[in-house]
Amino acid sequence: MIMSQIPKEQRLKRNVILINGHSKSESEKKSDNDLIHYYSNYFKSIAGGVYEDYEIIRLIEPTIGELKVLIQERKPDFVIIVFIGHGATQNGKQLFLTKEDQIIQAGQLVLEVDKQLIIFESCRSITNSLLTIDLSDKIPNYKKGGVFRIPLSKNKARNLYNQELQKCDKGVVICFACSVNEEAWNFYFSYSLIDISHKWHSDIRNWNQTLGIQDLMPAIITVVSKTALEEETQNQTPVVNGVVNFPFAICKF
Repeated sequence: MIMSQIPKEQRLKRNVILINGHSKSESEKKSDNDLIHYYSNYFKSIAGGVYEDYEIIRLIEPTIGELKVLIQERKPDFVIIVFIGHGATQNGKQLFLTKEDQIIQAGQLVLEVDKQLIIFESCRSITNSLLTIDLSDKIPNYKKGGVFRIPLSKNKARNLYNQELQKCDKGVVICFACSVNEEAWNFYFSYSLIDISHKWHSDIRNWNQTLGIQDLMPAIITVVSKTALEEETQNQTPVVNGVVNFPFAICKF
């Protein structure tokens, strides 16, 4: 099939970039690695948009050179960038520890992409003393008598996801695991984000629908805030900046 015969929604270029920063211990490295796989498996599933292996890029403790190449070479129509690791804020800017001795201003990792969803699974404690590197140099229950629907094929799910992407305005949406001067505990944010999305995906009442990030975040904020107080007796309130409602989950049916 020649390119012009391929439906536009299938030709849409998209990437998920999973950036695993520096892990300070072997147990931390395992936890980070588990979360990376969790995100990767989610995005490859029908629930997450059916991304192919070649559309998902994983960077482990990336060097400045690797990040610069990423900025220069990756120009998809839509990108999801997930930062997993240690972070802080300094002078109002989000910092991210990519290597043991390398801290970047995450905002400088800007791709020439019109539509971007950025997820920060990292802390935002305020600091004024860090030297940063400049990057510019689940199953549904059926009630008796209910309608049984056949699950979507991967191809139909991908097309539905991409169609919603094309409807979205251009822009950048940033989701933080916590508010400024708070810590991100035990990946509550990321696991809640994916778990709630997958439960929504498995609910037949959501037939032929997609769930946008703006519609999803209020539930995430409620769950994470409650969990952090119950489990850690600490405040953790996720934040979303930006207004575009990029699709994040697709109903199974």
